[in-house]
Amino acid sequence: MSEATDSRCEVKGVWFVSLREWLEANVAREVTQKINARLSPANREAMTDTLPSAWYAEEALAEALRATDAEVTHGDREALLDLIDACTQVGLSRFFKVLLRLATPRFVLLQVPTMWRQIRRGTGRVSAVPVADGIELRYTAFPYFSEPLYELLTIGSVRALMRTCTESTPELRIVHRSRDALTLRVML
Repeated sequence: MSEATDSRCEVKGVWFVSLREWLEANVAREVTQKINARLSPANREAMTDTLPSAWYAEEALAEALRATDAEVTHGDREALLDLIDACTQVGLSRFFKVLLRLATPRFVLLQVPTMWRQIRRGTGRVSAVPVADGIELRYTAFPYFSEPLYELLTIGSVRALMRTCTESTPELRIVHRSRDALTLRVML
């Protein structure tokens, strides 16, 4: 288990469903089997028998990201970022995509704290703070930021939201990072 393990952190199953759907569409079945084999028995069910609305330990997602990185992107940060972006797109319902296209980028970013509460529970908070050149998403008290892949998970997810909203790739900058916090500036 990772140092980041925190039993108080949980994530909705939609993350696992989206990752599994992307894997089924983009990699050989053997690769998916290797990913599942890398998962601890306690966390394997999150990938193999997922309910989108159920809550799973955040450590299961961390393990799934590490296994996917090892078996699919082989440590290539840009490839993993693109994979996370694509999985986020898979997870966005058609209805939600239509709503995102109708909203302004500023409005969507200001809703990120609400979205966070819908897909995560336990420790960890996020606030959206307007700044001169955009919006800062300030994630705090989330121990999984000690896991380097969670920076990519955050960037990829926000990038996919913004691309859906604006149909262009936004400029994103990490302006602060610590073991349990991350501040991502989205330039508008």
